[in-house]
Amino acid sequence: MRSTPAAQQQTRTILIATAGVWLLAYAAMTLGWVSAGAPHFWDGAFRRGIICLVGAMMCLAMGPLLLRSTPWPFGWRLALAAGLSLVGSLIFGVLDYTVYVVILPRWPESTFWGVMLIARTVFWFFGAWAAIFMAVHADLAAREARFKLEAARVLATETQNRMLRYQISPHFLFNTLNALATLVMERQNDRAEQMILGLSGFLRRSLERDVREMVTLAEELDGERQYVAIEQIRFGDRLSYVERIPADLADALAPNLILQPVIENAVKHGLSRTREPMTIEVVAAAQAGGMMSITVSDDGASGAGAPPGLGVGLENVRRRLETHYGERATLTCGVREPRGFQVRLDLPLERA
Repeated sequence: MRSTPAAQQQTRTILIATAGVWLLAYAAMTLGWVSAGAPHFWDGAFRRGIICLVGAMMCLAMGPLLLRSTPWPFGWRLALAAGLSLVGSLIFGVLDYTVYVVILPRWPESTFWGVMLIARTVFWFFGAWAAIFMAVHADLAAREARFKLEAARVLATETQNRMLRYQISPHFLFNTLNALATLVMERQNDRAEQMILGLSGFLRRSLERDVREMVTLAEELDGERQYVAIEQIRFGDRLSYVERIPADLADALAPNLILQPVIENAVKHGLSRTREPMTIEVVAAAQAGGMMSITVSDDGASGAGAPPGLGVGLENVRRRLETHYGERATLTCGVREPRGFQVRLDLPLERA
């Protein structure tokens, strides 16, 4: 039998059911013995205990045969259970006659056919055990099917999340390498070296963490500061970065690198359309109902003529939130007045 928690629970249930069925059989036969006023009560009780123990062992021996019939139609399985119960009850009757009449007989009035009548009663105990066994096994099969379905759903979610993550990374990498190539051609070696070191640290952090991993807000913002530092080498004093994070939210959990495409989107659209400086501000706040909001806003040119829809980067963020939280998390964005753009993530407040 498979050694899984569900299979182990099934084994315990069957053993308990076997003990219960044969304790009930023992009690029923003892009651009949007392009602008939048969002599030598304790001798009979001892022998009865032996044959009931053998009956329990016969039931357990029936289990593998019933398991092999699992692919069969229900009618055939029912017929097999009835046939095994009949055979078991007949064997039990022969054993009962042997124990009471053949071995040290103390009840001379007993006959073979009289003792074999016990098989008629015991048949129902075998049948009850077989029904319990089949029901327990059916329950295990149903739970394993639900487990496999859930595992397939989780695998699909993880695969989708990984694809979204990998879709983001090449975009950032292309922009950074392009900027690095420009610095090298302009012989700005010091800035190029800083960018290489910053890029190395950022990529190491990104690749060392599992795509499914949840990180604290403090860890997430530490990674975003590495990213902004790379972009500040590229844009110089034109890019400023501000964080307003309450200390009690430092251990709040968020999907790894969930803010990187949001900040990258602000850099891409806020600075590429103007030569004026721009400030990116990240603000986190606890909200009612066990929620947390993270707002990324800028005062750049992002809002001017902003295209409809979320775009690839923000759409990927929205889908990552959906894979992690379902309908509990949302992404909203829009133009700021008098200028700039704002993205707000609302997600459940969970702590490390």
